[in-house]
Amino acid sequence: MDNMLQEFKNIITEMDSKLTEYSQRIDYKQKLSSLKEKHENKPNLINEVTYEIDSLNFLIGQGKLIPLLGWGDHCYPNINKFDNDYENYLKQRFNDTPNNILKNMYLTIILNLDLNHKDVRLFIDKSLNILNHYLTSENNVELTNDLLITTFYKCLSFRYKKDEIKLLIIKYVKAEFNDMFNIKYLIEVMLSKKKVFKKEDFEGLDDICWDCAQNSTSRTTIELLSLGQKISRKLQSNKYNWFNEMGKTYEKLAEEREDSKLIQIKHLSDAIDYYNKGKNPQKVEESSIKLKKAQNEFEPMKLSMKFNADEAVNAIITKIYEKIPLSSNKFLEFLIHSKNEFLIPKLEKDDKNYNSFNDVTPILATSSQLKLDNNHNINQIINSDNKEESIRDSNHWQYSLSLKFHEIFLREIFIYAFDLKIFTYDSVITYLTNCQKFLNISDNGKPLLYYFKPIIEEYFKQLELGLSNEEENYVLFIDSIVSKLEFLVRKLCEIYDINMLKPQGNGTTSERLLHDFFNDTKFKEVLLENDYDFLKYVLLKPGLNLRNNAAHGFDLRIYTFNNANLLLLCFFRLLKYFIIIDGTYFQELKFFKYQNFDKIIDILRFGLDIKKKNS
Repeated sequence: MDNMLQEFKNIITEMDSKLTEYSQRIDYKQKLSSLKEKHENKPNLINEVTYEIDSLNFLIGQGKLIPLLGWGDHCYPNINKFDNDYENYLKQRFNDTPNNILKNMYLTIILNLDLNHKDVRLFIDKSLNILNHYLTSENNVELTNDLLITTFYKCLSFRYKKDEIKLLIIKYVKAEFNDMFNIKYLIEVMLSKKKVFKKEDFEGLDDICWDCAQNSTSRTTIELLSLGQKISRKLQSNKYNWFNEMGKTYEKLAEEREDSKLIQIKHLSDAIDYYNKGKNPQKVEESSIKLKKAQNEFEPMKLSMKFNADEAVNAIITKIYEKIPLSSNKFLEFLIHSKNEFLIPKLEKDDKNYNSFNDVTPILATSSQLKLDNNHNINQIINSDNKEESIRDSNHWQYSLSLKFHEIFLREIFIYAFDLKIFTYDSVITYLTNCQKFLNISDNGKPLLYYFKPIIEEYFKQLELGLSNEEENYVLFIDSIVSKLEFLVRKLCEIYDINMLKPQGNGTTSERLLHDFFNDTKFKEVLLENDYDFLKYVLLKPGLNLRNNAAHGFDLRIYTFNNANLLLLCFFRLLKYFIIIDGTYFQELKFFKYQNFDKIIDILRFGLDIKKKNS
């Protein structure tokens, strides 16, 4: 026991004295994990080691505690499950450590705990003292802005020292030692809290945004200029031409991306928009000439493949580009309703059990076996002595390969439509607001669309980052959309009177899981066959299993652009089954099964015909 205690103290002492960056906590977490594993039969001291490991496993960003794994009640670490002993340990470590980064970390976690009223005030006071000390000593300690934001929201929640924390926020924005990324985020917080920060609180912040924008990279420049423009509007100031500067920045971004005409087209389109807002007709004309040149030089992407299918594949991509509707609403209806097999691949009857469905690699290596017919259908010839096995494998591999093509096409379609500005956050939300009554039904005082807006916004945020050659991260989008897709499936089952419970062996019942619904014969009858196969493949085993991989943290490699696109398409495909006419759900399954339609208006017309017949 003494040996373990001494080893634990040695690690803590070393961390207190040598940790100079927050990222270094990972090294000490690993040392503590090894210590815990080594002495797992000594529970008394294991608790303290576990508390420290849990604290180091949080990622702190923008004042939020981000768990290492999972989300909601199934995350780790889960601050809602920490007991009083953990709370006391954190308080002791906060008091004992001389390391300011760790002090900020412990205090940020403490303020996120469910403290009693007395402790909340006590630790708010401690935080204010630390923050004031850093400010007066001009000490830019890592996690200081996170502690500042956490304290700010805690002060608002408990209505305690609101004026003092508000003043501190403004001082930190104006502090010369603070970096532009922290300044940008603090200004965003100020602008979001209109009842807290008044017009006079923003005096001089337009100058700060302008100066920071001149010394930042292009993407951050846009964000700072946008914030500056909002501040100037609040101050009713015309000191800076923000729109003209944004136009120049987008024009510069276009010049930096000679390698991608699609991205150039997007940036030049944005430049023209801002030059128009900045009332600069000369730059509008110059950028329009550049835009036309980029559009004329644009060619569909050529795919690099091991097999000799480049020309055929590019012919397909070109035809798909030609078929994409060039208005936002029609494009979204194309995603929801189109029966094009390159949008929703068709699974052959022989492979309904997805035999070896994830074993895609062999087919990509068999270049000589790939054939495309005159209609660009993929024909696959498999050499096998067993005829039945040959047919089955051919069907399975054909669909697997279709999905590989599908990822490429879907990615190109979404990027192409985004660059044409027919597939943006605003266009999607406008369409869902105006054309999807189901999502505008109130649930506990808020329409369902309220719960989908931040998810869709996150997708387009990451898409834009990726297209700007910056790091994209689809973790939040994928984790969030998966649960909402399950909600839509459950809602669909509720509408069609499909049993939501399953019997247990002891005579009780439990909530059916997602795979239970997909195995239900009645649910299969609700969906179009291709939609059913596609949704099952994306969400469940033995396909990509994105639902369980995301919900349970089984595989962290799932957070890719391609998977984000597949899940977003799942969302759009499900929308067609929630059509509401005259306040009730439209449940004519035969219409979905056998009617050939491309537009919502066809469904509405069909619905009217039904009413006429019934009357």
